[in-house]
Amino acid sequence: MTLDDITRFWREEREEGAVYSVYLKKITYHSFCALENEKGKEFSHLMWETQKIRVIKAGRLEKLVESLVTVKGELDSTYVNVFLATFRTFATPKQVLDLLIDRFKWLRKTGTDSKEKKELHDSQQRTIKSVISVWLDTYPDDFREDPDYQCLHTLMKFSERHLPDSDLSSRAKHKLEKFQKEASNRSDGGIEFGSLYVMR
Repeated sequence: MTLDDITRFWREEREEGAVYSVYLKKITYHSFCALENEKGKEFSHLMWETQKIRVIKAGRLEKLVESLVTVKGELDSTYVNVFLATFRTFATPKQVLDLLIDRFKWLRKTGTDSKEKKELHDSQQRTIKSVISVWLDTYPDDFREDPDYQCLHTLMKFSERHLPDSDLSSRAKHKLEKFQKEASNRSDGGIEFGSLYVMR
């Protein structure tokens, strides 16, 4: 598959709670050279196809969070970066985290009808985990909720139960210990520069 495929805007689609911009993308599966090499051979594979791509334009918070994972279970890095940089203007970190966790649980509960559906839902669940990981690394202050740190506790509980083989729980615990230490230092009247603590 080539990367220089053509994408064109097609139309706008609306559904309950969301508006999408729809693009048509022509995906090429063989280069000209590859086809030249196959001259004289019999083949019936597809040379190209047109794929429909939906990009959310506006929507309720639930739909915006749901769109962090594509229908195929992939991570749209551009949309994820934009969402994580701007969502605080219309939602709290707790609201977003709760919706991501609820989406993960729903996918796990409903992905047992067929092998194909299970594989798709498994992929979507892995992408939700990736979104949370990117969020935790890129915007750690969203989880700095002194003194309760509710989001970090929620994340640890979720990870321990649903992602026991992941390092997400230990990373959340590390953030919690770091934030608690920094909060304690501030209450003592000290200043922390990286790993260096300055007493006052």
